[in-house]
Amino acid sequence: MRQANLPKGKNTKLKMVWANFLHFYQPPDQSKLMLDKVVNEGYRPLLAVLKSHPREKITVNFSGCLTELLVACGYSDVIRNVKFLAGRDQIEFTASAKYHPFLPLLSHKEVLRQIRLNEETNKKFFGRVYAPRGFYSPEAGFSFELAKLVRKLGYHWTIVDEVSYSGRIALGDYNFSSTPGFYSGGIDLKRIVGTVSSKKKFVDASAKLSINTERAERVDYSKIYKLAGLSNFLVFFRERVISDALASGQIKSADQFLEILGKEYKENRYLLTGTDGEAYGHHQPGLEKVLDEIYSRKIFKTVTISELPKYFKTCEVVSPYPSSWGTTEKEVQDKNYYSRWFHPDNAIHKMQWDFTNFAINIVAKAKERKDKNYKEARKKLDFALYSCHFWWASAHPWWSIEMIERGAYALLGTVNTCQTVTYAEKRKAKRYYHNIIETAFDWLRKEIVWDLSHQHN
Repeated sequence: MRQANLPKGKNTKLKMVWANFLHFYQPPDQSKLMLDKVVNEGYRPLLAVLKSHPREKITVNFSGCLTELLVACGYSDVIRNVKFLAGRDQIEFTASAKYHPFLPLLSHKEVLRQIRLNEETNKKFFGRVYAPRGFYSPEAGFSFELAKLVRKLGYHWTIVDEVSYSGRIALGDYNFSSTPGFYSGGIDLKRIVGTVSSKKKFVDASAKLSINTERAERVDYSKIYKLAGLSNFLVFFRERVISDALASGQIKSADQFLEILGKEYKENRYLLTGTDGEAYGHHQPGLEKVLDEIYSRKIFKTVTISELPKYFKTCEVVSPYPSSWGTTEKEVQDKNYYSRWFHPDNAIHKMQWDFTNFAINIVAKAKERKDKNYKEARKKLDFALYSCHFWWASAHPWWSIEMIERGAYALLGTVNTCQTVTYAEKRKAKRYYHNIIETAFDWLRKEIVWDLSHQHN
């Protein structure tokens, strides 16, 4: 690979600034063995990198269920180090939902409860340094109604994927010749490198999309964006292809990172990436070392998301499409924005959501009936709303019958915890559970999972 001419001195004038967002989450029923790996391969090395570079900044979401899990399993050092870095102004927290539910598909009542539980948990363990100004919806799930609710709670911004800006995923002037076989947003970047329109520079894959052409333009990362219809509420667009390049381990060195950025690096703009925190060291061994090299060689001025308006004053009012950070261009076109959590043609998704709504109603009845086990059932329901079992049922392209079963079992346990639940209600809950599991096995036997995963690959 050609060696890029990287800046090395402290006083080098850099135009691009980097706002890097990391989402830290593990399922609330994660095993101690797997949590051990995540902590030792990912969290501890990453935090050590940040501690060794006191001028570097990131924005993070720490799911409340992960915070509790780390404390309960004896990893309080992780909490202490995050707290230390936040106190040193290197880490900015976002608010979120405690058990990582997919918020656009939940009622306002359940959304509010999850946000408040998350706030209570993180304030308890992180103290005063936990003072989020922005909000991260799990999986970057966005809808205008959710944003309106978040604004009422006093938050000032949220992070969404760039596909929500125009329904398109932009390649810009990036150079992916060093990442053969790399896919982003379901599109092979190697295949379309050199074929993208020089005017619009979209990753299109020759799809004929019937998207509003007035919005069919790339996010301008020298601007800040306000959400139309809400007073003083900002949306920050996560840049898809660079984020995916980091998350998938395509970037192996600081030199390669700069080569991929190409002439975009010299522009007066910001780079906003968003990935799972676990990408650094756990999902992608060595990525934390790449980050250390980037920091050591001072390639970027790093800032928190909340600091971006200090550097970029031009503002545009936008009306983003509903989306997640996995939504594809075709899904925007089809208005199938949340397909990994509720696809209209996915029978398992339909049963999962029917079971979820049934369990929510049963717990509400338990409260009315003054059920002695209401608080325990309510806590189990909070837990059971986590998004993972829906995601693993999508076969889009990932699939896990174990995770599907665990989610259904959590809902079944919620219903059965209620003392006042009727025999008929228990039988109905059991039917939901068995139907979900039997359908999942049937999909395996008939190779429906195989067909679905290849459609979405």
